[in-house]
Amino acid sequence: MIRAAGRDGCTPARKAGEAVAAAWDTAGVLETVVVQCPYCGEQVEIALDPESEGRMVQDCEVCCQPWLLTVRRRRDGEPAVEVERAQ
Repeated sequence: MIRAAGRDGCTPARKAGEAVAAAWDTAGVLETVVVQCPYCGEQVEIALDPESEGRMVQDCEVCCQPWLLTVRRRRDGEPAVEVERAQ
């Protein structure tokens, strides 16, 4: 998979070849979830499309190391996010 670096040197999130929203949504359409980076340990807030589900790669905003995010939906529709080191 080829990933292009953004202006800050980090790679933008990708899911099945499509960019996953990473900018804050002022209309309140995106959900935010706080996760802990498995590399640097920092708490980072990420934005998810309300219909996001599956596996995706996203870089830490603090240390730029790649994560593998697994997003599942609970019965109430809330996201359950697992973060691990991408290899």
